[in-house]
Amino acid sequence: MTRIAPRQVESFLRRLPDAISGVLIFGPDEGLVRERAETIARQVVEDITDPFRVSRLDPAEVRADPARLADELGAISMLGGRRLVRLRDATDALADTIAAAREHDWGDSLLLVTAGELGPRSRLRRLFEGDERLAALACYRDEGAALSRLIDAVLGEAGLVIARETRDWLCAHLGEDRQASRRELEKLVLYKLDDPDRHLSLEEAMMLVGDGAMVTIQGIVQAVLAGDIAGIEAAWNRALAQGESPIAILRVLQGRFQRLILLTAEVAGGGDPAAIVAASRPPIFFKERAVWVRALHQWTPTRCAKAIRRLTETEIAAKTTGRLPEVEVGRLCLELAALGRPRGRRTAA
Repeated sequence: MTRIAPRQVESFLRRLPDAISGVLIFGPDEGLVRERAETIARQVVEDITDPFRVSRLDPAEVRADPARLADELGAISMLGGRRLVRLRDATDALADTIAAAREHDWGDSLLLVTAGELGPRSRLRRLFEGDERLAALACYRDEGAALSRLIDAVLGEAGLVIARETRDWLCAHLGEDRQASRRELEKLVLYKLDDPDRHLSLEEAMMLVGDGAMVTIQGIVQAVLAGDIAGIEAAWNRALAQGESPIAILRVLQGRFQRLILLTAEVAGGGDPAAIVAASRPPIFFKERAVWVRALHQWTPTRCAKAIRRLTETEIAAKTTGRLPEVEVGRLCLELAALGRPRGRRTAA
C-alpha cells in the first residue's frame, strides 16, 4: 500500500486494508491530520479513550525508552480486541526506533503515527512509504476543489444552498486548517437550523465566519501585502486584544505568500496583474481583488521567496526556542511590510 494517493484517500479512510499494521499521517494541516487520525483510530477501537486497548506515546517517552514502542505494539489486550498504539509529533529522529520495532511481532496491533510537514526525503516518510505493511497519508491544506467539496458536504447535509459569490468568499477565508474550517461551517449550519429560508447569504457568512477573527487577520495580511506599517500596528493590536493566535496569523501569511509567489511568476512572465487575479483558481473574492492587484505591482518572486523563508524560520524559532511568538511574529509582519513597500517608498531591493 505504502503511499496513499489522493484518489485512494476516501476508500482508505472508510476501510483500512487488513495487511496494513502501521499508518503515518502527516502534513501542514494539523486539523486534517487530527481528523483523519481519529477516523482511522475508530476503525480499530470504538472507544479511542479505552486505556486497555489504546496506548498513547510522545517522542520524549520513546527516546527515553526505545524498547517501549515494540513492547506496546506486542502487548495483548486484557479484555480482547485489537490494540491501537498512537505516537504523536513524530520526527525523523524516531525513524530508526520505529524500524527496529518493525522487526518484532506486532500481532494485530496498529501503529498510528502523526507528524507535521515532512519532505520527500524525510526518513520517517520513506520508511512508511517503502514498506508494504505500512502506509503514509499526506494532509495538505484544503483549497480549490477539496475545499469546495468540504463546503458542499457540510452545508449540503444540512440542506443549505449558497450562491457562487458566497462560495468564493468561503473558499477565500477557510482552508488553513480542516477542523477549523469544519467548525466555521458547522457554525453556519447551527445559525440556519430553524430558519425556513435554506439559502445562506453572503452577508450571513461574513457576519458569522470567525466571529470577526478572520476579518482581523485579513486586515493584517492586507496591510503586510500593501506595506502599510500603520495598518499592521492597528490590526495587530486588535488581533491580540481578541485573543488571536500569532501562530495562526503566521500560517495565514504563509498560505497567502505561497499563492502570491505563483501569481508574481505569471506577472514576471509578462502577464497583466488584473487579468491574472481575475483568472486565479480558486477564485479570489471580488472585494479583495484590488488588494491582490496592488500586491502584484509591488511584490516580485524574489521578494516573495524571501518572505516565505522568513515565515518558515520564524515558525521554527517560535516552536523550538520558546521565545514569545507575539513578539517574533509582530516584528516579522513589520519586516515583511517594509520588504514589500512600493519601490518609490523604499530603497531598492
